[in-house]
Amino acid sequence: MCMKFIIKYFPVLVLVCLMQFTLTAQMVTGQDTLYGNEWIKPGKEYYKFPVFQDRIYRIPYDVLQAAGVPVNSVQGKNFQLYRMGKEVSIFTTTDSLLSENDYIEFYGQQMRSEIDKFLYNNPEKDLLNPEYSLINDTIYYFLTWENTASVNRLISIPNNINKPGKLIDDVLTTSVFSFPNSRIKAGDADAGIFSSFDTGEGYGTGMSKTFSAPLTIQSVSPNEDSISIHIRVYGGIRDHNLSLYLNDQLFANKFFKALSILDTTFQVPVGLLAASNTIKIIDDGASLKGFSVATVQIGYQRSLIYSGFTQNRFEIPASADTSYLEIQGFFQGGGSPLLYNMTKAYRMAGEASNGITRFNLPPSSKTQDILLHSGATPLAVTALTKIVFKDYSKLNADFVIISHPALYDDGNGNNFVQQYADYRASDAGGNHSVVIVDIQDLYDQFAYGNVRHFISIRNFAHFIKKNWSAAKSLFIIGKGREYAYVRQAGHLTNPSNSSFYVPTFGTPGSDNLLVMSQGEYSPVLALGRIAAQTPQDIADYLKKIQDYESFGNNQQTIADQLWKKEIIHLGGGKNKNEQNSFRNLLESVVPVITNNRFGGRVHGFYKTSTDPIQVSQNEQIFDLINNGVSIITFLGHSAVGTFDFSIDNPSNYQNFGKYPLMFSLGCYSGNYHTPSRGTGEGFCFYKDKGALGFVATSFSGYPSVLTQFAGEFYRQQGGDSYGQSVGEVLQHSYSELAKNATAYTKLLIEQMSYHGDPAYTIHTAPGPDFTPDISTLKMEPAIVTAQTDSLSISFDVANIGEYIEDSINITLRQKLPAGEIRTLADFGIKTPSFRTPIHVKVPSFKAEAFGQNILYIDVDTDNKVVELPSPLAEQNNSLSQNGETGFMFFVTDNSAIPVSPPNYSIVSNEDFELIACTADPLAKEKPYLIQIDTTRLFNSPRLASNTIATKGGLIEWVPGINMLDSVTYYWRITPDSTQTGVGAIWQYSSFFYKENSPKGWSIAHNFQFNEGNLVNIKPVASDQKMYFITDIKDVFIQNFKRQGELYPAYYINNGLTEINYGNDIAAGVYVGVIDPLTGTAWINPKGGKYGSVTPIDWRERKAFPFPTADPAKRASLISFLKDTIPSGYFVVFFTVQDAKNSYKPEDWAADSITLGTNIFQLLEAQGAKSIRNTANNAVPYSFGYQKDVKPLGEAIGKDIDDVASLNFGLEGSWDRGSVTTPLAGPAKSWTKLTADIEENTAEGDYSDLAVYGLDKSKQNKQLLLDLKSAKSADLSSIDASQYPYLQVVVNLKDTLFKTAPYVRYIRLYYSGMTELALNSANADYSFHKDTIDQGDILKLNMPVQNISGVGSDSVLVKYVLTAADLSQQVELKKQPAIDAGEKMTFPFQRNTIDLKGDYKLDIEINPGPEQLETYYFNNQASLRFTVLPDRRNPLLNVLFDGIHILDGDIVSSKPEITIELKDENKYISLTDTSSFKLFLRYPGKSVFDAIPISSSEVSFIPAKGTGKNNIARAIYKPAELKDGEYELLVQAKDASNNASGQSDFKIRFRAINQKSVSGFLPYPNPFSTAMGFVYTLTGDRTPEHVRIRIYSVSGSLVKEITEQELGILRIGTHVTDYKWDGTDMYGNKLANGVYLYQVVIKDDAGKQWDSYTSKADDFLQHGFGKLVILR
Repeated sequence: MCMKFIIKYFPVLVLVCLMQFTLTAQMVTGQDTLYGNEWIKPGKEYYKFPVFQDRIYRIPYDVLQAAGVPVNSVQGKNFQLYRMGKEVSIFTTTDSLLSENDYIEFYGQQMRSEIDKFLYNNPEKDLLNPEYSLINDTIYYFLTWENTASVNRLISIPNNINKPGKLIDDVLTTSVFSFPNSRIKAGDADAGIFSSFDTGEGYGTGMSKTFSAPLTIQSVSPNEDSISIHIRVYGGIRDHNLSLYLNDQLFANKFFKALSILDTTFQVPVGLLAASNTIKIIDDGASLKGFSVATVQIGYQRSLIYSGFTQNRFEIPASADTSYLEIQGFFQGGGSPLLYNMTKAYRMAGEASNGITRFNLPPSSKTQDILLHSGATPLAVTALTKIVFKDYSKLNADFVIISHPALYDDGNGNNFVQQYADYRASDAGGNHSVVIVDIQDLYDQFAYGNVRHFISIRNFAHFIKKNWSAAKSLFIIGKGREYAYVRQAGHLTNPSNSSFYVPTFGTPGSDNLLVMSQGEYSPVLALGRIAAQTPQDIADYLKKIQDYESFGNNQQTIADQLWKKEIIHLGGGKNKNEQNSFRNLLESVVPVITNNRFGGRVHGFYKTSTDPIQVSQNEQIFDLINNGVSIITFLGHSAVGTFDFSIDNPSNYQNFGKYPLMFSLGCYSGNYHTPSRGTGEGFCFYKDKGALGFVATSFSGYPSVLTQFAGEFYRQQGGDSYGQSVGEVLQHSYSELAKNATAYTKLLIEQMSYHGDPAYTIHTAPGPDFTPDISTLKMEPAIVTAQTDSLSISFDVANIGEYIEDSINITLRQKLPAGEIRTLADFGIKTPSFRTPIHVKVPSFKAEAFGQNILYIDVDTDNKVVELPSPLAEQNNSLSQNGETGFMFFVTDNSAIPVSPPNYSIVSNEDFELIACTADPLAKEKPYLIQIDTTRLFNSPRLASNTIATKGGLIEWVPGINMLDSVTYYWRITPDSTQTGVGAIWQYSSFFYKENSPKGWSIAHNFQFNEGNLVNIKPVASDQKMYFITDIKDVFIQNFKRQGELYPAYYINNGLTEINYGNDIAAGVYVGVIDPLTGTAWINPKGGKYGSVTPIDWRERKAFPFPTADPAKRASLISFLKDTIPSGYFVVFFTVQDAKNSYKPEDWAADSITLGTNIFQLLEAQGAKSIRNTANNAVPYSFGYQKDVKPLGEAIGKDIDDVASLNFGLEGSWDRGSVTTPLAGPAKSWTKLTADIEENTAEGDYSDLAVYGLDKSKQNKQLLLDLKSAKSADLSSIDASQYPYLQVVVNLKDTLFKTAPYVRYIRLYYSGMTELALNSANADYSFHKDTIDQGDILKLNMPVQNISGVGSDSVLVKYVLTAADLSQQVELKKQPAIDAGEKMTFPFQRNTIDLKGDYKLDIEINPGPEQLETYYFNNQASLRFTVLPDRRNPLLNVLFDGIHILDGDIVSSKPEITIELKDENKYISLTDTSSFKLFLRYPGKSVFDAIPISSSEVSFIPAKGTGKNNIARAIYKPAELKDGEYELLVQAKDASNNASGQSDFKIRFRAINQKSVSGFLPYPNPFSTAMGFVYTLTGDRTPEHVRIRIYSVSGSLVKEITEQELGILRIGTHVTDYKWDGTDMYGNKLANGVYLYQVVIKDDAGKQWDSYTSKADDFLQHGFGKLVILR
């Protein structure tokens, strides 16, 4: 048995002191807690040097001087030397200044367990080997000095042998035999192996049932009766019964418990001693693995005979007299032997003569610890290193980086550790206060110079937690190692350990224990590590942190934020039971993270077989990851380099900036402390992809406990730790788990490792943020027509922020083509945690909606919930698409619309053409009826008609009738009434025919006037005269609680005048003002006037809303009622309210204090009786009055749900009115205005004209000309670019007879604009096609006609491609100008390789519009088409060295495996490496390892084309395979994600490295026409020389077959390509019968190939086989 042991000679006293294990560190000493740096005095100079064995050491003068020690100013007596934070005694050759031959001398001791003991809860019972350091034999000593003399001196005293005292015949000596052969790691029999230091951890012999070792026992005193033998032994599982033997003689039996340390002493008679002695221990107990011996200690009185010794230590008793020693054989020559009295701190030179060294020691009241040194030159300290200790007590930071100097320079001067610190200190990085700490500084300051000792980090972490108010996060940058793998010198020089920078705690490695107090499980700091091996690793990870933390900043959109709440669960397992169990465990924690403040959405994927996950499911996972997820949690089997779910290679990820935190809840995958790079490190260091953090155990894990941890992390992430960093969430999770921790939980807390920055945060939303998701919007029917009765609208409301339980309001509105906005629905929902689907049915506005509409969806419309960050979170509450608020959709019609000549235009040519456009430019062919007449009734003799059948687009007709000059004509068009389903759908237009007239606009007929706005004028009859109205205007106020589609409103003559949808004020007062002369309501412009509130982006109002909960707005209302409204004007006053919002009448009365009056008082002054009844009950209230004249009516509801309706009349016999014409334009330039109005001034007739200009939007109206009584005007000064539209208002008055003046006509002359129209009826139109294969080219040719007399500028065309999820791709193209009356075809092409499913292609010419036109409905068309994805499976072909093999076949140990994928897709070629995924199961393993396509062993050859040339190949050439059975698994897919089959391709094969060959067997045998030979060949190459010789039974050679004839032999079991036809070497057929054959196979050296044993051997004898010819 080969055994390593170390012998130390100590007195018993020293051993007892060591075994007392007085605790001194956080390290606790008595009542003090120490961190290892208490001995350091800031500002002092220190010099360190290593000591690695117990010896006398000297520091020469020249070494002191070379190191920079100020020897010229420091006296010898002032020097101090520290070991383990305590001053040790030193000897200096002088107390004064040292000179050239002076030195400092001391007794140095190597490192043992002095600091290791603080790793154990009870080191006396638990630490296995106190004689052997867990980490290092070397300890650093620190030299310094004071201004005063040190008291810890070794003084030199004289040796006065002339007066010898009491003769000492023997001394007490102790020999310690240490056996650090193996590292012993104990474990809980149930829970597993802990990283913390449990009973028995340390170094001893390997676990065994027997132990034997020689013992050196010399010069036992003849006065000694017995010796003491002290053993320290650890026992494994099950109890132990030890039998102890000395020289094969039993001297003791000892029983001790399992999993404990036996530390005991036996007295053994000296009679058992021999010349050479051996101790033997045998375990007779039930233990399975036996025991481990740490130390054997022998104590006895020995004679002072020390032949051959250079150093020895012993003990002599106290004595009142001097003690005289005569030591034989100790002097070796050279310097005088030295005696060091370690008890009395003196040094004495011995007197040596005749082989005897003499010492006479002064009296001592204590037992004396003596060290003898032979006088040989002590070990010299050859160098000192100056140390500048940083005063960490003066620092304060919240983010601390611990790293190694080897990582501070990448070779180009870049210090990425410093750059990381700078980033974390920046605004972008979180404004942290940052300190970088060198790990060597921690070894020196917090571990007394114990290099590689991880207690330095633990002490430092606790120090800053106590002393720094800001201390929060500890970030380790650098790869670690478990202590046992860097303990020996050979470990440290091994290149595999060159990446060891910062240690981890214990083994299995536990970074968490670095920040936990001894025996406790709550971390004092948030912790993270990146196991960087190179500076480039740090640079790559830093960039990922920066990209992640800047992603989506200031972008509160679903794309930028919602992915941060996405979570993936992956369940593994080896068998069905495990898979079901893992799935159930994962699903049990889903409600935790989905229902708390995090509000996440979990996507679960679970294995159902032992294979890697199937292609289709794998693609779903990759799509999710690439789109962004915050957390990926895996539960299953794992190892350092893999886990049993096939996503452990991030090379295929495309998730830049959207890096998840990954949890690998399995075994070992969190061990980042090995030379290799594990799965977690790969994910984190992969550049621009992968993950940002990886959480996993460094050793084994238990599924239920792992899931408990995941659940707690989820609770913290969405609970009290919401918004905190990952490190803090983990810290709080561990602390919470520790409160009721079982052994299993403690194991998890110790070994759960976090690879990542502790300061990075998952989803730091400051509050909720709700937004409608455009991608989920659906409208049914998809094509809305003017005949549709109702719409079903569905969409999701997403919460891209924090989830809180509340409710929010949702409002749907529709903007009609005329510009009016109407409310469709208004309702409340519970706040979504992630997203909530909404379904609502709304009415259709039918013909009013024909054309371009906009759907507005607004959430949290009343701002009930505070959304953050402000103001961005409040700015995304409206549905938007491509940056525009609302969703644009078109309502089509089955009708056709007249477009040329434009309505009200002046036509001067008799051969004019009537042009209409179908409402749907792509309508199918149908007949249309067109009519023209001089009356809108179309019943005059001049009526002309025509029927035209055509497809969608332009419908053109030249009437060819005799035109009457200066006559207004009407024309109309309808589809054939039998095809509409609703009868005729007439669309009307009119024009004025005047020969040789300039272009212009005319209104001159009663039907035309009636199409304008008549105020107090009856509709114009056929006599063309106008009459004022004599009537009573009926006013109706309908007031109730706003709910659903019911809104407070008021009406005049049954016409809706104004309504409260709630989008201006939620609660308050509406005031309508009616002019007593005209009977018209006052107009309130957009944005609100007189302090009222109306939306700036909506429309003019006929009421003045005031939110009366606001005191300032109540003041505006009081001023409006009191001072603004003139006396005699009619006032409509009503409250608005809903279930959640009050108009606050309880606050009104107090306004009289500050404003001098209040609303109650003002209304009561006008005759209100019930208004004060609302003061304590905000119910619906309505009131009408004529200011300062009389009240008109009052109504009040009984409660909030009651109705306060009011109806009253306004009497009037009107003497004035007005005519407002339809709009004229658009114009390129304006010329003049003429009007003909017949006035009888004698009867009081009066008229005036006003010309208003409107901008391009038709929303902003400006008075340009007030013509008074003038009936013509020059318009050329009006800028048509500013005011392309004009509107004329004619005011008519007759105060005497109340008969209106007669308006004959109003005409405007101007130059018009171009008019463009899509015309699919043209033969050049084509669309290929509405169903196409993916990858085919979408082609559209769209004819565009200029139907005006004005040429266009270049035409902008907008193409919008909308997918089913409403995502859009927009393309703008400029096309050439189109001349007047000309046509041009605009082409569009697009490859569909990236499309799949249903799409809508919208084409819009002249969007914006860039050029004003009269009509826009004919500029837009929508085509729907479907892209059919490739559904055909590609074909997979796998070849080994060019051939197919059978399952289980033997292949070459260096095979070339060709994986060929063939896809006959005509459009999409196989060019992406993601087409292949390869996995290989190695011998003895149960799981597959992924083979990256990017591996150097794999070559990818893309397809050269499509169709028959669409073949991609992956050629896999593995390095030499070891012997055993392998299994190859291939997943393959085409570019459309079609898998190559319903299941993965799998094939088993065997590799045998030895080149050998089996016997050749003829097949078939017997044969008649031809036969080949079956053989098995192994190795990695084929034989060079092969011969098959065939003999007759008499022994004659009849045929020899050479290797050239046989052809290529292949590795594996095959049949030769060569087939023998039964002829001899001359070609003659051989006779029937039995023949013998022999196969000879040799290599180039002529050496016979080894034989491969197979069943063929049964058919061969002595190398010969039989074959039979039977014809």
